[in-house]
Amino acid sequence: MHRSVSRGLLRHDSDQVCKHLSMDEKSFQKGHQYVTILSDPDAKCVLEVVQDRTLEASKTLLESTLNSKQRDQVLSVSMDMWPAFESATKEVLPNVAKAYDRFHVVAYLNDAVDKTRRSEHKALTKKHDTTLSRSKYLWLKSQDNLTESQNLTFVELCGLELDTAKVWAFKDNLRQFYDNHTKYGANEFFKRWYTAALALGNVYLTKVANMLHTHMEGMLAYIYHRVNNGIVESLNSQIQLIKANARGFRKFKNFRIAILFFLGKLEVYPHKSS
Repeated sequence: MHRSVSRGLLRHDSDQVCKHLSMDEKSFQKGHQYVTILSDPDAKCVLEVVQDRTLEASKTLLESTLNSKQRDQVLSVSMDMWPAFESATKEVLPNVAKAYDRFHVVAYLNDAVDKTRRSEHKALTKKHDTTLSRSKYLWLKSQDNLTESQNLTFVELCGLELDTAKVWAFKDNLRQFYDNHTKYGANEFFKRWYTAALALGNVYLTKVANMLHTHMEGMLAYIYHRVNNGIVESLNSQIQLIKANARGFRKFKNFRIAILFFLGKLEVYPHKSS
């Protein structure tokens, strides 16, 4: 696999156009050990992997993977709101739009919903009220993935005056932001959503709402470029499967090689001799 990937990288087309990129992190080992992955959502492949998720690692990833001609052709980089990714993109690709992808925004809101549920459940339990018992995944799963019984329970919970239900409603309502086809429409919707979110007074929702407000430019960039996050999440799922099948990796270089071997779309086979 090492020889195959080396061979494939040498054959890599230096004129390949990558209009849209995605930067994401993936856990490598326990103890907050991460790798940073650069992928091309249009080509549906991983371009390169580096150890750590620091500013220097992110800069190295962008500089070493793309030559100057390729960097000039990039229009957007999709990422989460990790500061190192944002700073690295700003330094290496100063004229490129930083798009904060929908998946990570929903993840932040899901976290606000879950923290609200835990806090409210703790308060209700002290009053011997078990309304929110065993309801965690009802709030976090997509409604399309709930069974009929789970959906009935969830509808009943939403009909109660629960803080958890109110925060969940704000998470669900933000889908309308992504339904807008213009930056103006999305921006106007977010203004109304943001004002109402602060008015609710939930500490967890307020924190996320302020973060999204601060990163509004990147959220609007996502609306404009319409980067396909489904491809990136599919690659992440496949990386997780590679890791699981190998029962984990002790060395970063082996993890990197496995990812590029299976997901790099490299020309890895030797040429036939005449």
